[in-house]
Amino acid sequence: MRRGRFVIGIVLLLIGLVLVVLPFVATTTESVAPSQVLTLTPAFVGSGTVTVSWSGAPTSTFVKLYSCATSVCDSGSTVATGQGGSGSFSASLSSGQTYGIQVTGTGSAAVTLTLRTLGLTIPMIAGIVLLLVGIVVVALSFRRPAHDATPGGEAPPAPQGAAEGAPAPEPEETVASPTPTPPAAGGSRPPLTCAHCGAVNEVWLTNCRTCKRPLKTTG
Repeated sequence: MRRGRFVIGIVLLLIGLVLVVLPFVATTTESVAPSQVLTLTPAFVGSGTVTVSWSGAPTSTFVKLYSCATSVCDSGSTVATGQGGSGSFSASLSSGQTYGIQVTGTGSAAVTLTLRTLGLTIPMIAGIVLLLVGIVVVALSFRRPAHDATPGGEAPPAPQGAAEGAPAPEPEETVASPTPTPPAAGGSRPPLTCAHCGAVNEVWLTNCRTCKRPLKTTG
């Protein structure tokens, strides 16, 4: 296992996971008075949703979400509404469109709204990419390289003196040494004649070449 590659893969996985999961759990809290307009412009890739919730407000509280018709965003087409001392509603939002939220029916008291937006964004796409890359890097960290032929991961050393890319030298053929020939008999000693079979033998032999019996010298 390649430890450095494994650590890099885990880091990429964690960053990607945070970017993907964070929008599902992140919320925004805003205090909105009746004289105020809370605006939001989602940066979705396509469309998304928003959930608006509140509690502890007067029972006559009325919360309205609308699509802004002007840059001032003081009016527009109603998208969703909610009423009561506590409640919530969800609505679909389009990317790039500005929306306004107004609170009425509370006199001069402000109402604390909790907003949670959810939709595909650029950071989420980046998180998905990082997750995929992290998975690949972690998987590659467990893959053993093909050139690791020995248990230690090192290729066997090349023969000493062999040029890189040159064919391996052929093993040298061992030639058996010929059996030494006994020295020729001296002229002062005659050949030995076997007393048993009569065969003539060289002077350095002790047994007869023919019958293998011990030789006895003659003359």
